[in-house]
Amino acid sequence: MKIRLILIGRKSSAYLDHLDHYTKQINHYIDFSWILLKPSGLSGLQARHKDSANILKAIPKSATVWLLDETGQQLSSPELASKLDILKNQGQELVLVIGGAYGVNDSLKKQAHFSWSMSKLTLAHEIAWLVTVEQLYRATQISAGTKYHHI
Repeated sequence: MKIRLILIGRKSSAYLDHLDHYTKQINHYIDFSWILLKPSGLSGLQARHKDSANILKAIPKSATVWLLDETGQQLSSPELASKLDILKNQGQELVLVIGGAYGVNDSLKKQAHFSWSMSKLTLAHEIAWLVTVEQLYRATQISAGTKYHHI
């Protein structure tokens, strides 16, 4: 299975080392990488449209797209593992998208096959990055039957 995480952010983020750590761990189980796109530098609606256009350019045409969005469906870790297992069995390439500070536009929302909310809380983007990759790692561990995730 191939999973790509598309992020809007800066290369100077202190969280990138943590993303690299989990990326190495996830890659023992699936082909995972993340792409950091530079923020547009605009604000409001202009930023939303520009960042969304850049994200759309980075999504392969045949990929299944999941958008991380506060209005999406919340999943437990086992539910996430199950959804990923289904995609893996179908041979799907998955692209996860975390938009910029101003969100994403309707064009990108329409492209998404699934909208995933991690929490009812609003999270800083960099924390959302970290939670996403940790949950992807946790899902691989659930599917592999390791002791990382226990109830």
